[in-house]
Amino acid sequence: MSLSNLYHLFLYQPILNLLILLYVFLPGHDLVWAVIVLSLLMKVIFFPISLKAVKTQEAMSAIEPKMKEIRKKYKDDPAEQSKRIMALYKEHNISPWSSMAYPLLQLPILIAIFQIFRDVNVLGLSEHLYSFTPILDPTQITFLGNSDLTQPSIILALLVAIAQYWQQKTAGSPQKTGWQKNMVYFFPIFIFFALTRLSAVLGVYWLINALATIGQQYYLKKKQTCSNLPKQKK
Repeated sequence: MSLSNLYHLFLYQPILNLLILLYVFLPGHDLVWAVIVLSLLMKVIFFPISLKAVKTQEAMSAIEPKMKEIRKKYKDDPAEQSKRIMALYKEHNISPWSSMAYPLLQLPILIAIFQIFRDVNVLGLSEHLYSFTPILDPTQITFLGNSDLTQPSIILALLVAIAQYWQQKTAGSPQKTGWQKNMVYFFPIFIFFALTRLSAVLGVYWLINALATIGQQYYLKKKQTCSNLPKQKK
């Protein structure tokens, strides 16, 4: 079976059918609500991976001063520098690539959503539906009333960029250094310009995901703060 068939079988078709079912059964019958619920469902499904990514980001922020010292001390010896950094990761039980697992898993989902909303007004979707999924008239499907989320939205792109900046700013240690400082500004700007050229529905999905991640980070920090408080003597 080709990669294209696997993608269609395990991503495009299930997400499409889930969106249609959510559209039919959710109050209001609006596809935007279906996308919001889909985003939250994906967050729940991938919660262990997302949690691991957030914790890794926190841990990497904590050891950033030590990494800075290693880079400075072994700036003329790249091989030894890499060896020392990997030893530091091992000492603190950090897998730096785990912080990228969640974003990489989100990418094919975003592609599937983009293609679904591209196809809804072009080819129709009935041939991709399961036997138990209702067949809808594409002309009757609503997006926030009469809004066309297949088109870009500068306002939504700006909201996503702000949410992404907030997520990056509150992630990890407040004393960010090096690449972390650059990513706080670069990534939201990149997201903004990307979404000004892509379907607004991707912005809806990304916005809900970013807000959920911010809530997750806040919960973890609050939990860590509470655990570090001195216990009252009875």
